[in-house]
Parts: sequence; structure tokens; C-alpha cells
Amino acid sequence: MDKVKAKNVAAVICSALAIAYVVFGQPSASPNDSSIDGDWVITFQAQGRSVRGNLRFKTDGERVTGTVETGHTGPGTVQNGKWTRQKISATLVFEKHEAVLLEGQLKSDGTLGGDYHTEGRTDKWQAERKRSDQ
Repeated sequence: MDKVKAKNVAAVICSALAIAYVVFGQPSASPNDSSIDGDWVITFQAQGRSVRGNLRFKTDGERVTGTVETGHTGPGTVQNGKWTRQKISATLVFEKHEAVLLEGQLKSDGTLGGDYHTEGRTDKWQAERKRSDQ
């Protein structure tokens, strides 16, 4: 009789844990667990056109630095960057183009995206991790 009781108690505990896992899911990761370090392909929407380029981020805590280059802007650097709670803000500074203020977030599909501001206008940008064949 004690073995039957122990099996029933174990079954109830396992069921309760399984239900809790389904209802509440896995524990969420801390806000900075998803790294943005590395190479990205960025696309700016600019007055009805798409402008693609390369973007490289390096984080140190909440601080973000890096490089950026498009055919339109030429090479530039990532300055005043901040990465917190899966949101990014940074200024892209170019030698031959007005600075670009990026604001965005890491999306559930692993891409980055948001708004950018330059030359008195605001538009959209998105970035995906650079694949080895790009």
C-alpha cells in the first residue's frame, strides 16, 4: 500500500510540474542575454528605396561600438551606443554623410529593427545577422 501511495504522490507532483511549465513557460532570460555582437546586414528604407550595408557591433556591458558602411554613406563608426533590455540606441557617424540616429530593438525572430533619424526625416531600418555566404 505504501508503494502505491508513493507512486500516486510522485505522479501528482510530476503532473503539477508539467502543468506549471506549460502555463508559465521557461524562465525568461535576463534582458542582456541576447548578444548583438558581430556582423549584420542592415537595410535602411530611404524615401521609397532600400539601402543595404554592413554593420558590426561590439558590446561591453550596455556600451555599444562598431562600424557601418553603405554605398550611400561610405564608412562610419557606431558612437554613443547603448544596449539595454534588448533595445539599442546609437549614433552612426560618417565622414561624408550626416549622422544617423538609430533606435530599435531585438525582435523575436532574431532580427534588429526600428526607426532612424537623419537629414530632418525619420524612416525604418532593419538588420539581420550576416550569413557566411554574404
